[in-house]
Amino acid sequence: MAPLDPLFSDRLRVMGPEHPHTLGTRMDLARWRTAAGEPGRAAPRCAAIELTELPPDEEELLGPNQPALPTTRAAPAQRVSYESRAVKW
Repeated sequence: MAPLDPLFSDRLRVMGPEHPHTLGTRMDLARWRTAAGEPGRAAPRCAAIELTELPPDEEELLGPNQPALPTTRAAPAQRVSYESRAVKW
């Protein structure tokens, strides 16, 4: 379980899935899982899928002028770059 899982669950329950803080936690959780070597993890949410689905969700919910949107859009490419540099044992 990722350290952000309980926070994400709480934010979903209290703030709802459309709140900017909930969306930010989704991004942080997906990045943490990628950095921890869990990019293809099946449960509870695959980091690769999450990083791909988050930009359109964020744009739809917060609008195209959301300041964090360029960073969110770049995240899938950053994940691929991170994985290509990872040491394979």
